[in-house]
Amino acid sequence: MKKLVYLLLVFLLLQFVFAYEIDLTKEEYYPGETLQAEIKGIEGINKEGITLYRNRNVPATFDFTKIDNRYYFYMVLPDKEGNYTLEMENVLIDNQIIGDIERNFTIKESNTSYISVDPGFIIALGDDFYIDVKNKGNEDVDVKASYGSQEESFSLFSKQEKRIRFDRENANSLTINNYVLPVIVDQEVEEEEEEIKESGGLKFIPDLIEGDFLIGQRKLFELKLINSGERKIEDISIDYPEDYGISIEPKSISELGKRNIEKINVSILLSQENEISFKIRAEAEDAEAEVLFKLDAVSIDDEGDYEPIIELYDQTCSELGGELCLLSEKCTGITRGASDGDCCIGGECESITSGSSKAWIGWIIVIVVVVGIGIFIIPKLRKSKNKKPEDIMKERQKK
Repeated sequence: MKKLVYLLLVFLLLQFVFAYEIDLTKEEYYPGETLQAEIKGIEGINKEGITLYRNRNVPATFDFTKIDNRYYFYMVLPDKEGNYTLEMENVLIDNQIIGDIERNFTIKESNTSYISVDPGFIIALGDDFYIDVKNKGNEDVDVKASYGSQEESFSLFSKQEKRIRFDRENANSLTINNYVLPVIVDQEVEEEEEEIKESGGLKFIPDLIEGDFLIGQRKLFELKLINSGERKIEDISIDYPEDYGISIEPKSISELGKRNIEKINVSILLSQENEISFKIRAEAEDAEAEVLFKLDAVSIDDEGDYEPIIELYDQTCSELGGELCLLSEKCTGITRGASDGDCCIGGECESITSGSSKAWIGWIIVIVVVVGIGIFIIPKLRKSKNKKPEDIMKERQKK
């Protein structure tokens, strides 16, 4: 009887294990690539319950949608190599139990050029749609995209990004190099209950920024405010809390045309260890959008395990509020990597006056003296070498 019970428990356990599926396009990715997944047998996924781990929480841009009892999920991966875990908390598995699920994958180094795409799936509700393609490698890369009867080919320089648009067709997939992106056309999209408000075609990308934040250091974020509607939106104000050392530019937008994008630069400085949560809102007369920040401020003593919230080298030095120093200069502040070189932040570029620079001056003086002596002596040596012994004796007798 006990054996029968054990067998029944094993059968139920196996049924539970295989009740859901997270189907990744591959198990290993390159830094900054786009992860794509189809998720089956799971209900109740929400953005706040999705976390990417590598020793600790790592922020990343992601989104998902549900079509016919199946979730389409994508995430733009971090640029740091290592073993990662994608976790989804408090989901309903096979309509039987609420629990957490995990999926492991690896980000490894690549010596070749490759691209990332954003978004990782398309909901084609308008007459056309767009997608951003970025070269993540150090060499030029050729890109070929095809959707239905439309094709486009181009090259991207290292770190270059390009936005491409397609007219909506009845094709259900878009191919860009090795990516195959689902295109959802004329279908009812099930909207998940979101704490983030969006209306009037106004939307923040990303709309959730979550992760660890190193206190005492100012961090910069670049948000994209998108008008996805069919009309322009006027007199947009940006509302944000006065705490947390927040600085925003611009604070208002007079006009945002249809399907246009405005970049919003957000600067934050935290001064003490705690967990904070706040929203930044964009509001117009009949449109609004929100982005949620959920930050865990950590001490500089924990910097060894610290995962940066933003990859600074995706921005130029001027965008980071710093300046590029010359080889003959040193930074008195903090040096951070930027897309156009090492950026000096929170300080100035000062001329280097060390002993090594003086040594160069000394060497230049020595070289000039040696060359001068050479110019003066060598002709005389040549002249004396051409004289006969009798001539030399006569010159000595004259003396």
